Amino acid sequence: MESEKNFLVNCIKMGKLKKVTEPWHGYLKDKKLIVFKIGTGYNLISIDGEKGEKNLEGLCKYAWENDPETTQESGYDCVEDFIEEVNLGNDGFGFNEDEIEICDMK
Repeated sequence: MESEKNFLVNCIKMGKLKKVTEPWHGYLKDKKLIVFKIGTGYNLISIDGEKGEKNLEGLCKYAWENDPETTQESGYDCVEDFIEEVNLGNDGFGFNEDEIEICDMK
């Protein structure tokens, strides 16, 4: 159990986007991101901020409107379907290792 806990602690990081390279990245600019290290990249778990976003619904809506190639052309009929799949963990937002600057979790 302790080794599993240590594994998770080592995989969950706080970071920031280094630069905007995708249309949906605009939503994340200057926000603290909670990411999970997997292989040579990161998956977005949550957005840490003053408003304390509880899920990725705002990002999903932003991506739907600003990056239709990634969302609408992936087979989703409406933004609600996309949000549901992201909330279920069946879809999401990932980054290459060099796109995220890791910060202290404070």
